Order: sequence, then structure tokens, then C-alpha cells
Amino acid sequence: MRSKTTPIRSPSKTKRRSAAPDGSRRLQQISTLLIQEGDLERLYARVLDAAIELMSADMGSMQTLNRNNELHLLVWRGFHPESAAYWQRVHLDSASTCGVALAEGCRIVVPDTEACDFMVGSGDLDAYRRSGIRAVQSTPLISRSGQLLGMISTHWGRPHHPKERAFRTLDVLARQAADLIERGQVEAALRESEERLGRLASIVEFSDDAIISKKLDGTITSWNKGAERLFGYSAEEAVGQPIAMLISEDRYNEERKILERIGRGERVEHYETVRKRKDGSSIFISLTTSPVKNSEGRIVGASKVARDITDRKHAEAREKMLMAELTHMNRVATVGEVSASIAHEINQPLTVISLDAEAVRLSLSSMKLDDDLIATLDNLVSASHRASEIIRNIKSMFRKDAGDKSDVDINEMIRSVVSLVEADLRKHHVNLKMELDEPLPRILANGIQIQQVILNLFMNAVDAVRSEHSPFLSVKSKLSSRESVRVLIEDTGIGIAPAHADKLFEPMFTTKEHGIGMGLSICRTIIERHGGRIWASPGNSGGAIFQFELPTRFEK
Repeated sequence: MRSKTTPIRSPSKTKRRSAAPDGSRRLQQISTLLIQEGDLERLYARVLDAAIELMSADMGSMQTLNRNNELHLLVWRGFHPESAAYWQRVHLDSASTCGVALAEGCRIVVPDTEACDFMVGSGDLDAYRRSGIRAVQSTPLISRSGQLLGMISTHWGRPHHPKERAFRTLDVLARQAADLIERGQVEAALRESEERLGRLASIVEFSDDAIISKKLDGTITSWNKGAERLFGYSAEEAVGQPIAMLISEDRYNEERKILERIGRGERVEHYETVRKRKDGSSIFISLTTSPVKNSEGRIVGASKVARDITDRKHAEAREKMLMAELTHMNRVATVGEVSASIAHEINQPLTVISLDAEAVRLSLSSMKLDDDLIATLDNLVSASHRASEIIRNIKSMFRKDAGDKSDVDINEMIRSVVSLVEADLRKHHVNLKMELDEPLPRILANGIQIQQVILNLFMNAVDAVRSEHSPFLSVKSKLSSRESVRVLIEDTGIGIAPAHADKLFEPMFTTKEHGIGMGLSICRTIIERHGGRIWASPGNSGGAIFQFELPTRFEK
């Protein structure tokens, strides 16, 4: 309880009566100055001088409330410099009248500082003594909206308690002072905002990135120099146009989804996409789009920042390609070593089989044997020779040697493979349909290797249909252009999973439970070394179609 302190309620709650005639004229003068005078510093001084005069005081001060909820000394009269320095900043816990008025939100009057209980032993009392102050009052400056803006205080060199009439006049002046401080804050805020907007405009205008704003319907409303450099359109050409002029038709849906997210108040960050330049070329960009709101908080448009990432994307693509090539080379090298080792190991037993079969046939040549037995021995010898030849060709293929080439009839290659797989076709009850165009131009190729490709595709097709109720295969040959022939092998099996379509011809990739993933990879290597191409696609009625093309004239 402060027995020596007289708290007075804030001006907004004080009943007002007309001020004395002299005080009224002084207030009118201040009102006129507030309208005419443009220098805020001079106005602050005029208001304080009027307060000292109206309160018949010896000294006075006016303070503003800053963002840290402390009072900052704005202007003062009659203080000792050390006292002025001491009260430059006044906090809530200050033992001064203005500090207590700040804490309690109402006017504080101390008729005698030497008899005030909350000042005893404080630095504020020392400051009052240093300036010869014995009485003081502090009145809060309240805005018309009820916000505390500052404090106006008057001081006397003797013990003194102002009359109620003086306070009523001071309250009117305090309202004018509050209006003046609020005006100063608004002007300062406007200057700061203009400066900030100026800096922002400068940043936007000269940014290397494209900074664009648009309405929710996609109409461009602003376009900076970065956008001019990035997309090739001048601001005059772009503003008022639809943003769709930068977007290819296949990406319209992409822009629609971005605008939907913006409409929900979401921010789209670092969205990588492709846009069109004025010259029709494509450019990779990283896009960040933010909602734009009006003063009511309603989303009315979007602001986007586009950064050119074309060089980065090209570098990533080159790196990916190089890594793929390196991986392929490593796999091919591994496969080459494995194939050479396997060929070496298999070649010996194959040679033994071939020699033994020929020896048996010679030994039995003088005997009258069943024709089927003789044919079987002949097939055994022929198959062992063919197997040895295939292994030699695989070894030469991984030595980057395409082997001996000659004119080859592709239809003859197909028929020879069919004769080899006839037993498997009968075993699994597979119906085969052959549609071979005759005649077809001959191709320059290694017959054994091409035969190996056709055989591999046939065996894969048989594996794919063996569990089907009515297994069916078809093989076709035709002239696909004037200088290339095409072979198609179609099955009615389980087909190709979309996730596997791009991996079928990669080394070590397989969908078979016990496969090693080399068959199709070797087929691609052979076909590409012959200047052709091989690919797979879904069948017309389920299953899959594997096809390859070879040039009719090709020399390495």
C-alpha cells in the first residue's frame, strides 16, 4: 500500500468539464500546431511546454512506449543531464512515477518525493534530488483505440499537489499528445514499409531467378528481369497473358494441380518441371509457389520463383548415363570372364561326346542298324559340334569380336531353330504358327549367333506358355523397311509386368525362379553388334511379343 501516493484513473475514465479560458486557448493553439506543423520533434517540444505551463510546473518530460514495453525519453525540460541519462529508459520495475504509472496503467501523483514510500533508497529518488524535484505526476498517453503509447510527466521543485481542474486540462492535452505520437508511429511505419518495399522491389527486379505473380485464373500480373532473361518474354509481352504460354500441353494438368494447392493455402516448394521459352526451346526449372492474400486474408493469386536448373539436369543425365555404361561394362566384363571359364570347362566334355559319338558311329557302320538309331547318332554328333560352335562364338563376342559373317537367310535360321525345339513344343502341347515372308533379302551376319538369339527367344516363349491351358506361339518374318528385316515371336503367356519392361535386357535381371538373367542380355549384345535393335511389348491378346530387326546390308 502506497500511503504517500495518489493514484488517478486514466484519462479515458475521467469525467471531463470545461477547462479554464487560458488553458482552452493554449489547447486550441496546440491543436492548430498539430494541423499545420510538420516537424514532429518541434511538436513534441511544444506539447511538453504547454503541459508545463498548464500544470504551473517547473520541469517536464514526455516518453514513448517501445516494443520492449519500456518508456523511452522523447523530450524533457529542466532535468540535470545525469537525471535525463538515468531516465533515458524506464522499465516496469522503476521506482519513478512514470514507471509505476506504466505498471498500473493509470496516473500516479507524488506530492512529495521525500515522503514517498516506493522511492525510498532508490536510484530514482537520487535522480529526483539531483534535479531538485520534490513533486511529480505522470499521466499515461492513451490512443483513441485504448492502446498505451507513452507518458507525459510534470515536476515541481517544491512539494505540490495539482488541482483537479489542472488535471482535466492536462487530460485534453494528453489526448493531443497521444494523437501526435500515434501519428509519428504511423509515419515511421509508412517510411519503414516504403523502404522495405523499395528494397524488396529492387531484389525482385534484379534477381537472377524469375519472380512472377499471377491471379488464380493464371493471368500474369508481374514479371521481373529474371523472368525476361529466363523465358525470353519482356514484361510488356508477358503481363496480362495466361501463364499457360510457358507450359506445354502435356503439362497443363500439372499447373492445374499447383493452382488447386495454392487455393487451399498450401505452398509448393522446389517443384522440378519443364517450361517453354519464347523461342520454343524447353528449360528445366525448380519452382516455388506461394499464395498471395489480400487485406482481408483471402487468397487472390500466387507468387512463384523459378530457377533455371537445366545445366544441373543435363549434368545429372550425363552422370546417370556414364554410371549405366560403367555398370554395364562391369557386368559385361564379369560375364565375359564367367563365360570364358564355363566355355573352357564345357568344351572338353563336348569334345569327348563328339569324338565318342563319331567313334560309335564308325564302329557300327559295318553293321546293319535301324535308320532311327543312325539318325540319332548323327544328331548327337551334329548337336555337339553346334554347341561347341556356340561357345566359341560367345567367347569371341565378349572379346568384341563379332566372329565370321556371311550372307544369311533369316528364314532358314528360323526353320533350323524350329527343328531344334520341336521336341519341346510337342512335349508341352504348344501350337506353333509360322508366317515367313518369302523371299526376304539376305543379311550379313554370323549365322550361329543369330540362330542363338532366335533359339533363346523361342525357349523363353515356351517357358512362358507351358502352364497355359491352350499354349500358342507364332513366329513371323517380314521386310520392315527397304534395308531391314524383322522377326517377331509372340506367345500367349503371362505377359510383361510394367515394372520389368525397361529391365528385361539388362544383365543379371531375370523373372525366372532359377534364371541367371543373361539370355536376353546376350541377345541384345548380339543384335546390336550386328547393327540392329531388339525390344519387347505386350501381346495383342495377352502374353508378350519379342522382336528384332537386322539390316540387310551391314558391315562392322
